[in-house]
Amino acid sequence: MLHVKLTTLEDVLFIVDALSSADYNLISDVSKEEIIYHKEGEESDRKGNEFFNWIKKKRMKLKPWTEFVNTKTLSKPKDMGHAGRRIIKNLDTYQANYIIVCLFLSLYCIISSPMLLFAILISSAACYYISRRSGQKLTIAGREFSVAEQYGLVLTVSLPLFFFASAGSAVFWIIGASVFIVTLHASVTEPLALDDEIELNEVKAVT
Repeated sequence: MLHVKLTTLEDVLFIVDALSSADYNLISDVSKEEIIYHKEGEESDRKGNEFFNWIKKKRMKLKPWTEFVNTKTLSKPKDMGHAGRRIIKNLDTYQANYIIVCLFLSLYCIISSPMLLFAILISSAACYYISRRSGQKLTIAGREFSVAEQYGLVLTVSLPLFFFASAGSAVFWIIGASVFIVTLHASVTEPLALDDEIELNEVKAVT
């Protein structure tokens, strides 16, 4: 046991303050880690809830596919203005269907490119592994890597893979194909409410 000779009241207060500070720092460090972990968990849960709520809203707005591909509603727009109004109206009406169409195009592009699929799987698995470690450092060859450095390593490894997989070309193909299909469908599909409004305006103009 360590014996300390206390000569004055100031010495006693100094020892008590030092012990209290040490305990506080220890508790403070633990509490900070717990608070950070708790906040990260709450943030992750909040983002997850927002994502599922967004999916639920889009699912509720999903129109029947028989209505989406109904050939009876297809017609050539009268002019560019008419086509523009159709596009605006149909984008609001069939936005959930268009999202699914874009997802299928993305899935087709990924599946048709094995190298791109491999790059996505590798980077996704690495990011998932880092997120499951709950902020713990990773030791490689005797060197510790923080969470930010771990994601940096994943990015460093993934970039060459995506480059050789022509990820840039795939992204432009997906964007181009999606814009073309959505614009074409929205411009040639007759939204009933819009056509009724146009006919009503034409009647008013004649009278």
